[in-house]
Amino acid sequence: MYTRFTYAAGMQTSMWVDLDGDNAVDSDDQVTTYTYGVVKGASAADSKISSNRLLKKATYPEQYSMQAAADREVNFAYNAQGQEVYKKDQATNVIETVYDTGGRVTTRKFTTINTGAGFDDAVKRIEMAYLGRGLADTVTQYDATSSGTALDQVQYSYDDWGNLTKFEQDPDSAIGGGGRAAYSVQYTLQRHQRHAQPRRAAEGAGHPATLDQEVRLRAEDGQVADPAFLGVVHLVGEPATPSHPSVSLSTAKSLSRNCWKNQMEWVMSGDRNEHRAVGSCN
Repeated sequence: MYTRFTYAAGMQTSMWVDLDGDNAVDSDDQVTTYTYGVVKGASAADSKISSNRLLKKATYPEQYSMQAAADREVNFAYNAQGQEVYKKDQATNVIETVYDTGGRVTTRKFTTINTGAGFDDAVKRIEMAYLGRGLADTVTQYDATSSGTALDQVQYSYDDWGNLTKFEQDPDSAIGGGGRAAYSVQYTLQRHQRHAQPRRAAEGAGHPATLDQEVRLRAEDGQVADPAFLGVVHLVGEPATPSHPSVSLSTAKSLSRNCWKNQMEWVMSGDRNEHRAVGSCN
């Protein structure tokens, strides 16, 4: 069994399940076809733009023998920006969508609901509102395609960086509208401390440290002049001090005198990582 796809002019025109794998469409294969080309019109079911590249309808496989194509089609219409504004499914349910000037969904209404086929019609419209920053503010469900009563609502709160800090929901009205009290989930964010990780020095004695960034080099316990010393290398990123001056890579290599040995360990020091090397100068 294979699932195969066909294209024309860069657009997918069909998807079919080749049950026997013979690469030919047989009567028992499941084929979905896609038809393109919409014409500008005035009704809700018409697009507000004419285009040969927008999907007009999708026709799905038969659910039973000789099922009419109209019972298997999903039809679409678009606004002048090419956004879907109308959708009619196989059960004749119709969803119409409205956008604001920023291209965001503001209303999704169910203008036709086939209750005879078992579809629930309690919710007939969903409204979305946004903050000035473009973030979602509230989502509210109503019992009518216009006006009506709010059935429930959720609201989002954010910090100055746009991170979600609170999610609030009223299960039977707009928030604060009576009935059951709204409940909420709050989020506390902690600033993440990033640690720079210097590249490891070259293996073996007699090799200099090979860092590709500026480093800070210092010796501990005043052992700079002693052949045996303990050095600590830091990435530049903290303020230089008289005891811990910032130096360039070339200077650090010169000071190291090619005496780094392959004895490395990671040491946590406050909020920074230190790359510690023990060596001896020859």
